[in-house]
Amino acid sequence: MNRLLAVHIHVERARRFVAMLVPQSPYYSLFEDGAIPVMTLKPEPMSFEGSRETLGFHVDLERLSPVELENIAQVMADEFDERKERILGEFKSGTKLPIRDSQVRRTQIRP
Repeated sequence: MNRLLAVHIHVERARRFVAMLVPQSPYYSLFEDGAIPVMTLKPEPMSFEGSRETLGFHVDLERLSPVELENIAQVMADEFDERKERILGEFKSGTKLPIRDSQVRRTQIRP
């Protein structure tokens, strides 16, 4: 298989990566069966404000609908006492949204 085709196949698969959230996650109810699109299947090293956790996933914001983005921003606004519009602006400016590994049951590739 040539390298270009292998990269294309990987990118196509990545577009179907989802993290199955634990029911206790504040984002669980926003997604069918708690399945949120992510960039990788394995957790990556990252830091979280106010937490000792060191592994997590980046949400694939490009795969979320405007309504899903609004809903996530509202949950975050309520949790962090922040304005929803500011959070949406952060998303639009390219800020990544991390999800803690402890909020994920498993990851999978959706058909």
